[in-house]
Amino acid sequence: MENDKNQKLKPFSKFADSELLSDFIEQGEKPDGTGWDKFVTLVKSEYDVTDEKEIARVVEKVENYKRASLLIKGFDFDNAIPLLERVVELDNQFLTGRIELGYCYVQTGDSVKAFEFLNNVLEEDPENYRALCYRGILKEDNDDNSGALEDFNLAIELEPGKDMAFARRALLKMKAGDFQGYFDDMTAAIQIDPEDSNYYYSRAVAAEHLSDYGSALADYSKMIELNPGSAAIFARRGDLKLKMGDIEGAKEDMLTAIELDKTITFAIDSLGVISMESEDFTSAINYFTESLKQDKNNLFALKHRAAAYLMTNQYMKVLSDYDTVLRIDQEDTETLLLRAFLRITLKRVKEGLADINRVLKLDPENAQAYFHRALAESKMLKYDNVLADCNRALHLDPGISEAYYLRGMVKLEYGDPAGAARDIKKALELDPENSLFRNALLELKGNYRP
Repeated sequence: MENDKNQKLKPFSKFADSELLSDFIEQGEKPDGTGWDKFVTLVKSEYDVTDEKEIARVVEKVENYKRASLLIKGFDFDNAIPLLERVVELDNQFLTGRIELGYCYVQTGDSVKAFEFLNNVLEEDPENYRALCYRGILKEDNDDNSGALEDFNLAIELEPGKDMAFARRALLKMKAGDFQGYFDDMTAAIQIDPEDSNYYYSRAVAAEHLSDYGSALADYSKMIELNPGSAAIFARRGDLKLKMGDIEGAKEDMLTAIELDKTITFAIDSLGVISMESEDFTSAINYFTESLKQDKNNLFALKHRAAAYLMTNQYMKVLSDYDTVLRIDQEDTETLLLRAFLRITLKRVKEGLADINRVLKLDPENAQAYFHRALAESKMLKYDNVLADCNRALHLDPGISEAYYLRGMVKLEYGDPAGAARDIKKALELDPENSLFRNALLELKGNYRP
């Protein structure tokens, strides 16, 4: 009779995956709880097990694994690790637990432990797909891109119907500048899992790099279809539409992004840029000001608002924004030069010169700085300095038409009309539409004859 009874019992190895255990854990029961004795009796009546401790061990293992899995889904790898370490301690033959523990070590940057666990798994099971993918990610993180590619290739060869290895190999190809390969692998991943919106985003990025804007637009639209609440994707699609010349479509997407997330500064800044391009400088100023409410250190917004203020002749506000930029980044030579030029224009020549000298300390080879200093010195009638700085500027960058013109005008002051004509003619060759250069050359030819 005892043998007949044992033959009807299920193997205890199936208990870990049973609905009986799942229900017990979901009800929040514990081995030391009030329902434990009844549960043990039920397990023993269905499964070939007599040791209550063995039942408790499996319950703890499965419960910890389930809790760890939820934490991993929420990207809380640090708290998942001790649970998985306990799982592996309870059952070192539980391959899935060891693989996921290795993955958590990958995500937390513990490469030594990650390699140890994943290599051990692959020694036992050389064709384990997830272990190969995780080790490939680990190798990639450790700059072993060829090793990573080898693991992803093997994983794809073993399981061509799974998407993870295709998606990870695609990212490797992107790093190598192979955007067609990036696109193709993401296409393979999408064919396997057409509901993963992130894959469409990645393929859209690849398509943009390939200048295939139509495909990129279709993928961003598909991602929005799958995830209509994503402000970032509306903003990204709006940016693409802007590249494609669809200004109204871009505005619509940026406004939708802001409706979904009022703090999305990229969309606010983009609307500012669109307003600038349509010469609606008041709206541009308002958008950049709103962006700066979200992030007062947003250099993009500060610089573009300064440009909009400049177009509306609000010079003190321009200087204020330049000052703020330079408090954030004291080595921003571009803004230093812009402030220098405006200060010189406003007859604050000494302050402008101070800015230019700061630029030249930071970048002694800055041709524009030498030109701007020459411009400032010309207002102070320091013609020797003007000539010297124009010469330096043109030695570093022979394409600065204004430097030729300024040097020509100084040569004229020094009584060298032939030298002046040569320089102004060169300035006009570089900038044929410049009426100032053309008129100066005509006047020079009319007043001075060889």
